[in-house]
Amino acid sequence: LPPDPATLTVNKGVSDPTPIPGQTITYGIIISNVGQLPATNVVFTDTLPTGVTYVGADYNISLGGTFTETNGDITWNGFDLTAGTSTTIKITVTVDAAIGDTVTNTACADHLDDRTDVCNDANFTVRAPIVELLMDKSVDNETPRVGEEVTYTLVVTNNGTDTANGVIVSDPLPLGEVTYVSSSPVDAFNTSTEEWDVGTLLPGASSELNITVSINEATEGTLVSNVATVSSDENSTPVSDDANLTVYTPVVELTIQKVADQNFPPEGAEITYTIIVNNIGDDNATGVTVTDTLPDGVTFVSAGGDGWTCDSTVYCTYASEIEPGFPESFDINVTVNPGTAGQTLTNTACTSADQN
Repeated sequence: LPPDPATLTVNKGVSDPTPIPGQTITYGIIISNVGQLPATNVVFTDTLPTGVTYVGADYNISLGGTFTETNGDITWNGFDLTAGTSTTIKITVTVDAAIGDTVTNTACADHLDDRTDVCNDANFTVRAPIVELLMDKSVDNETPRVGEEVTYTLVVTNNGTDTANGVIVSDPLPLGEVTYVSSSPVDAFNTSTEEWDVGTLLPGASSELNITVSINEATEGTLVSNVATVSSDENSTPVSDDANLTVYTPVVELTIQKVADQNFPPEGAEITYTIIVNNIGDDNATGVTVTDTLPDGVTFVSAGGDGWTCDSTVYCTYASEIEPGFPESFDINVTVNPGTAGQTLTNTACTSADQN
């Protein structure tokens, strides 16, 4: 019996049948000679459809022939394929089609003894990228004091199966409550736009930013809420998380004690009142003042003490801080006025601080 003539088959597939826009995919074409005689002067053609752009190709150059690509028209002309053998052609393209589009690509081959095309096609349907961004924000101290520095930590994670592109985190710092100090990585946080340009985030990958701020004055007891929001080219709905802190309110409790060096002074005598201010709270008292309205039966002479400054109305200020358990004192000197014999003179002093 005569041998079977050369007979070509074409099989075509695609590396990803559901790619996303912009993805690079590869068509694989297998041309086989299932006959018993050589296939000579084989011609392979593949006209790329709308929706893909040619990137490159890989083929067995040792089989000879001429391989060309012009504006998506691909031809491998004039190679031979011996009986019972196959050759594979790989064509790489990028996906330009829109989400939901189905793209069909057909490849064909014939040979010298039979110029009837043998064809096969491969399809893919463009899907939307699966990007699931997670925003996590925390602060290292939830009860800082005025003037202290705290650090916000922002972590963005892509829990999707596709790469997130154009990832941007917006983090407007609370106006008037905190002041920006620095960020890590250095300069990653744009203080003008208050944004962090993450860029690209692979599936399962995370990126972290630390923002250090200082707590502004006059914010004691303030609840400071800071919200960070992340978005990407693929995520039309931003994802947010917040971190809250409450500025510590100092606990200052002042007591004041007043004693006179004489309880029954004669008219014209000079007496000394000693004022003792103690802090029984937990924190240092600042801006401590004492006011003492002298009774009508005495005349002011002088007042003061170590760290204390007083005026003639007996309004006194303490230059430093009064620590818990360390009382500070000063003296007020007065003379007893004539005509006060037998009168009871009552003198009251009051104290206050910045914290109360």
